[in-house]
Amino acid sequence: FLDAPTYTAYLRYAVSDGSGGWARQNVESSDQDSDLGLYTSIFVVGNGLTQQVHISYLGADRTLRYADYGIHPPKQTPVWQKQNIDECRAVGTYTSLALDSADYVHISYVDQSANKLRYANNTGGAWAFEDVDTVSPLICATSLALDSNDKAHISYFNNEERLGYAKGQIAELLEYIEQHDTIEGAPELRDEHLGVFDCAFKPANGTRSIHYMGHLRMMAAVQPF
Repeated sequence: FLDAPTYTAYLRYAVSDGSGGWARQNVESSDQDSDLGLYTSIFVVGNGLTQQVHISYLGADRTLRYADYGIHPPKQTPVWQKQNIDECRAVGTYTSLALDSADYVHISYVDQSANKLRYANNTGGAWAFEDVDTVSPLICATSLALDSNDKAHISYFNNEERLGYAKGQIAELLEYIEQHDTIEGAPELRDEHLGVFDCAFKPANGTRSIHYMGHLRMMAAVQPF
């Protein structure tokens, strides 16, 4: 929120004490009139001293920010740690955050500078990013959830101003190809769709390729003389 007398912006965290009261603390502040703390998403794991709180939000300079609260050695008591995730301007809006079974963080958000729905995760240690789809420049929203296999599912308001849905498979397919030197047998890829990926030569561990007549027919179509 913005403290009008001082023009200081705050991101705050509040937790219920279970008896109608709330304990509040500042997560981050900015001494400039900014949008700090908008578009928050929160995920809580555990309780007591082992509790971890994870928040994604819009930073003061309109970057995507991430804060987590917990015990971070060598600290012996819980503290907030904060970091920039995507540092381009106008990218930290409409965030949605979830943790997978290994406690890695997954975030969907909107890059308003390019009208793109983006997805970030730190499953490889460093943050990795994917462009998911284009979105409306006027209004958007995202909601992210992980299934039992830790795959990301995102619902969002797309560039046609309709409900969109995306499921993260690109990274999984690329990893499968690198491991097997073929896309054949990749999980969740239907056999009837394999032809889209056929090439002139068979992959190292694959069996499929474009029939030679396919090339002749293609050339006959574009050069009918």
